[in-house]
Amino acid sequence: MLRESLIYLPGIIGTFAIASFVAARSRQLSFRLYTLFSISLGGWLIMEYLADAQIGNAQLWLECASAIAFIFADLFLLFVYAYFRQRVFSRKWIVGLAILTVGLAPLSFTRLVVDHAAKSPNGVIFQAGPFFTMQTLVVVGIMVAGLANLLLQLRHASALRRSQVYLLLLAFTGGLVGNVFAGFIFATNRYWQIARPISIFLMLSVIAYAMVYRKLFDIRGYAVRAVTYALTIVLVGGLYVGAAVLPAIHFLHAPLHQGTIVYLSVLTLVVAFFFHPLRTYFNRLTSRIFLRDYYDPQETLDRLGDMLVRTVDTQEIEDKSQALIEATLRPTFMRYLLLARHTDEASLLHHLIQSGSDIILTDEIDNERFRLLHDTLRKKDVALAVRLRTSHEDLGFLIFGYRRSGAPYTGVDRRFVSVVADEVAIGLQNALRFQEIERFNVTLQERIEEATRKLRRTNEKLKTLDQTKDDFISMASHQLRTPLTSVKGYVSMVLDGDAGKITPLQRKLLNQSFVSAQRMVYLISDLLNVSRLRTGKFVIEAIPTNLATVIKDEIEQLVETAAGRNVQLIYHKPEHFPTLMLDETKIRQVIMNFIDNAIYYTQSGGHITVNLTETPKSIEFTVVDDGIGVPKHEQPHLFSKFYRAANAKRARPDGTGLGLFMAKKVIIAQGGAIIFKSQESKGSTFGFSFAKAKLPPTSTSAVKNVA
Repeated sequence: MLRESLIYLPGIIGTFAIASFVAARSRQLSFRLYTLFSISLGGWLIMEYLADAQIGNAQLWLECASAIAFIFADLFLLFVYAYFRQRVFSRKWIVGLAILTVGLAPLSFTRLVVDHAAKSPNGVIFQAGPFFTMQTLVVVGIMVAGLANLLLQLRHASALRRSQVYLLLLAFTGGLVGNVFAGFIFATNRYWQIARPISIFLMLSVIAYAMVYRKLFDIRGYAVRAVTYALTIVLVGGLYVGAAVLPAIHFLHAPLHQGTIVYLSVLTLVVAFFFHPLRTYFNRLTSRIFLRDYYDPQETLDRLGDMLVRTVDTQEIEDKSQALIEATLRPTFMRYLLLARHTDEASLLHHLIQSGSDIILTDEIDNERFRLLHDTLRKKDVALAVRLRTSHEDLGFLIFGYRRSGAPYTGVDRRFVSVVADEVAIGLQNALRFQEIERFNVTLQERIEEATRKLRRTNEKLKTLDQTKDDFISMASHQLRTPLTSVKGYVSMVLDGDAGKITPLQRKLLNQSFVSAQRMVYLISDLLNVSRLRTGKFVIEAIPTNLATVIKDEIEQLVETAAGRNVQLIYHKPEHFPTLMLDETKIRQVIMNFIDNAIYYTQSGGHITVNLTETPKSIEFTVVDDGIGVPKHEQPHLFSKFYRAANAKRARPDGTGLGLFMAKKVIIAQGGAIIFKSQESKGSTFGFSFAKAKLPPTSTSAVKNVA
């Protein structure tokens, strides 16, 4: 029994270990079928072991083994088709295999397969029945059909898949030949029966190699950990038994006494102390053997993220990320396929987009559904493609060749490239947006320069027109000034009685004519001053001026106009007021303009108060009315050239918008400041103030040219 255990148990344990590894890896159909195949094969080995070890009813165990053979043969065939993703699982196929298994498997429990079995000192001896050969040929035929399918797939398989198929062929052929050789040709020879567990053990060893080294099922991590722990446990257990138990029995002659217990305790502590270093050593050893393609994804992602933060050039992102990813995964090649650039790869991009997958492995593509994509990728030796996608758009794909080591891309690799693709896609999108902004800035700059050139040309034209306008105004003003002066002079002479006595009505009419002529003179003066301002010939001629008298004279000329509009005009003239150095003519025009505006913009029955006050440091002149006022939103523009508030235009359509503009220029040119406050429908206050310290002394005259 010990000999049978040593022969069979490694194969049984290995079978169930592989089944557990594959079952833990994935729930894909091919993985499940291989798990079931391994379990059924393990069950078959258990039946053979029980029979050879003569435990219980040997004939029953042989009959069970014969029945299980149909099951693992069927599962093997289904696994081969599922592994290559062939759609042969039609109802007829499944029904046919089920009928074959259900029809022939029960025969195993009759004398048609195993006639009888008997125990002997040399092991179990059985006599084959008449259907034994037929049953064996059916099982072998199913297995051969699976092997033939493996051979057929070699023509279309990639280099990695071909190496996996070769290993499967070697493993299953060896297991099949060993079992046929032992169970069919030498069925009655006990010594040749050893070929069964040996062939199974060798088959499982080759499959384990394919699984771990060739990554048949991508369970490298599970296998490495299992091997590490197994080696550690075996070594520690061996050391403990060899260094503790055996010396204790040999030297201390059990039963154990107190010294033996102390010795074993100390030795156990020593073994426990060395357990972790041994485990670390075997971890390094197994990693060096099985994890040659190992890399730290987080380290690569950190370097990639740092590069993407510092770079806004798309070509630089492609080059640096490609170098970084190639150094990590070590593929035969890696290339970007961007939708906006690779028009020569339009067909491949179209097929990749049509697949609808974010990660595409060539070896896992459904050949029937996506045959064109599968053939195109195979032709270009592309093993892996991953989509470059952001939340807003698709940018293209990253494509990879097969790994230089011949190993497939694992689940860790897929997750790694998926994260890489997301980061690179965001980096590329940001870079593209930055380039678009740069191009927009260049375009915008060009448009601004073009618009600036047009504005300069337009401005030159406007300057020319403005010059023409000013020239016309200047010429017209000079031409009008002389006749108006004559009209004004003759009307004054008539009013003074130089032409004889005039009636009251005539005096009234002549006064109105004189005021209108005076207003025209002021308007012409404003126009001439605007022209002088532009040409730099606006001159302030300061002379000793009694401001109180100037105000009185202007009011006397406007009293009749105020009375005609039913507006009360009040002037609080100071009894004593100092003589100031001012441009009397221009100041007179400002005063007249403020009072005249107050008269025209105050409704009938309104009041106007003119104030002139003196303080130790300044003098102040104001005209306060309760007229229409100025709207708040228009007040900032009120002293601009030709500007008039909307309500002022309605009250006095013939205004020019020059009076306040020139008043501000005149006052500021003499060092004064404009006084203004207003509230719509409640009146306004206009005026000016001068600091005495800024006025020229009265003993000298001052002429100032204001540009």
